[in-house]
Amino acid sequence: MNLKQWVACVAVAFITGCTTTPQGKAIDRANYADIASTGLALAVVEGVTEANPLGIATIPIKLSMGYVVERGYANDCHTRVQYSKWLGTFFYGATANNISIAFAGAAAPAVGVVVGLSYYLFGEKVDAGAFQCVPDERSKSKK
Repeated sequence: MNLKQWVACVAVAFITGCTTTPQGKAIDRANYADIASTGLALAVVEGVTEANPLGIATIPIKLSMGYVVERGYANDCHTRVQYSKWLGTFFYGATANNISIAFAGAAAPAVGVVVGLSYYLFGEKVDAGAFQCVPDERSKSKK
């Protein structure tokens, strides 16, 4: 990684720390889990490679998703909730698949599908803020 790439990654990491809505934070958590579990699988299983052709270039994209959704739909909580549900479903499913690779040494897409679908169906019980629209502090202070 050259200096420009490193600086870009660090800058994106600082931007992602700015998410304030429950949906933006939920998207960030799902992406952090996917990135960390990918690193774990790559570190512990010999011969495993990243399947995504973009490889490391996806990290800044993933780290900025919560921020982009939060800012792009600042006044549309219901759309943020939909993004949060779908992105959480996808990235938690990918996380489960990565963990199965790390511990079993083989991909288990069925595990990822079950975990992702479970998050979509029952995520409100474990991550309620990501699935509900509640007034945020900014809208309360304007009244």
